Amino acid sequence: VTMSLCFSAQTSANKTQEAMDGKLDKRRKGVYGPPLGKRMAVFVDELNMPLPEKYGAQPPIELLRQYLDHGGWYDTHDCTMRRLEDVQLSAAMAPPGGGRNFITPRFLRHFQLLFLTEVDEKGKKAIFSALTNWWFSRAKYANPQLVNLAAPLVNAAVELHAVVVHALLPTPAKTHYVFNLRDLGRVFQGMAMVGAALDEDTKRLQRLWIHETMRVYGDRLIDDSDREWLGGAGDGGL
Repeated sequence: VTMSLCFSAQTSANKTQEAMDGKLDKRRKGVYGPPLGKRMAVFVDELNMPLPEKYGAQPPIELLRQYLDHGGWYDTHDCTMRRLEDVQLSAAMAPPGGGRNFITPRFLRHFQLLFLTEVDEKGKKAIFSALTNWWFSRAKYANPQLVNLAAPLVNAAVELHAVVVHALLPTPAKTHYVFNLRDLGRVFQGMAMVGAALDEDTKRLQRLWIHETMRVYGDRLIDDSDREWLGGAGDGGL
């Protein structure tokens, strides 16, 4: 049995407990778990997003730590202990910063930690070159000028993404200015949804890339100056 949770700044301990309790069956008095003979794997994404409270603790994480330390948590209605069996936790998070917070070592000590470094520019170009070639072959574009734009398109998109990441940094007024590989992937995902109409004119591909760039990056910008800067950076990529 699998279950996934995605934490945010608004996630509370009560919501987390309700979500997990809703997936568990009562095995016997005070003991809960997945159906007999099965185990539950719970994956928590964006683990370090919950806001710390007054004393620095993050309530959803403290709830999960209570399960790992003591084998369960208390019922919110009658305050009786609910023991959990056959429930395994795994989680993922990005480095602290941009709204993400540090996780207490008292919680991390229960996990085997695996660190993944950021993909370098060469790796990103290799990934999205393969995706673009697959997209072009699936669409069966016959215009040789359009096919020859595959490599320049990938180079421009990857280089613009790197510029955006380094130039548009999060601030207290712009905490959502956090861009990662998912955003670059959304640019190509949006472009790949276009059909055979691109085969008629190579300029359509250029306009499509600008459109998807402004959709993915530009729609998150709150200042006219930032939007103008992004437009200029996109024109430079062309």
